Amino acid sequence: MHDRSLLEGLLSPSAAATYEAILAGRQEPPELSQVDDSDDVRELVEKGLLHSIAASARLVVVAPERAVEHLVLVKQHELTERMRLVLAARGDAYALQEKYDEQRAATHDVESVTVFDDPTTIASISHDVWVGAHDEIAAFHTPHFADPSVLSNERAVDLPLPDMAGRIRMRSVYDRAFFEIPGTMDVVRRAVEAGVEVRLASSLPLKMFIVDRRVSLLPLDACATRVVRIRSRVVAAAHMAHFEHVWQRATPYGAHGTAVDDPPDSLSAIERAVLTVVAAGMKDEAAARQLEISTRTLRRHLNALQVRFGVDNRVSLAVAAAQAKLL
Repeated sequence: MHDRSLLEGLLSPSAAATYEAILAGRQEPPELSQVDDSDDVRELVEKGLLHSIAASARLVVVAPERAVEHLVLVKQHELTERMRLVLAARGDAYALQEKYDEQRAATHDVESVTVFDDPTTIASISHDVWVGAHDEIAAFHTPHFADPSVLSNERAVDLPLPDMAGRIRMRSVYDRAFFEIPGTMDVVRRAVEAGVEVRLASSLPLKMFIVDRRVSLLPLDACATRVVRIRSRVVAAAHMAHFEHVWQRATPYGAHGTAVDDPPDSLSAIERAVLTVVAAGMKDEAAARQLEISTRTLRRHLNALQVRFGVDNRVSLAVAAAQAKLL
């Protein structure tokens, strides 16, 4: 395990050690003349942890609370400025990409449509397309995987989400059949926690990513062993029109993954989870596997919830739960 040094990131290790030794009385404050002879002393003076006073040949140590607070404020200013430059650079890159795309379109560059069939390259391209987003990401997620053992081994495919820090609008529509795979509810929950707006639909035709209404990434076969990347605003506009059509008709998923904003004290965690799978439209067997309970226990909870909400079927239960802001 990495042992953190004193004032790491604010002072060099040797200067920090010198400052600590002076504070603890293990070392005399240096002479004023040592500023030009010692890198550590020079650093401590320049960063305000040692200073000179009138009529004294020795430097005086500055109280840590005041000195370190000053260092922290300086570092915060530096980090803020670096972040400003990073965000400005991202905007510059986007503007340059726009010009690049326009130039390629004008010269009929064949790279505007590229097919990939290497799994490593597909993963890399998918990540680059996602991270390169500037304004918006729209996606369809379906239960198609290149490796059929994903289903038989009950493993869910999980793509880590980059931290978009709220700057990108991310929308995803999940095929309800996606939830037939144990563990996928956690995948969707983490997506929601990362700021993705999630809705559910039935029978999505394919996986698809659309970024900034200018780049589309979609498979050429059901399991995405071959993927095409299209850099075309015209094509992306057509894909977005289809996405918006599905999005408007899809069922909104819970705002917090478990579909509960402020659950009543009398609603248990398992009951909240059951409400979630009801909204997902999962079959009893798949829902029970997802929740790691028996089918009989699932149905018992469903019957009890229907009684509590005063309804006699699952569709009405989902509607009543949504109206109560539990979905």
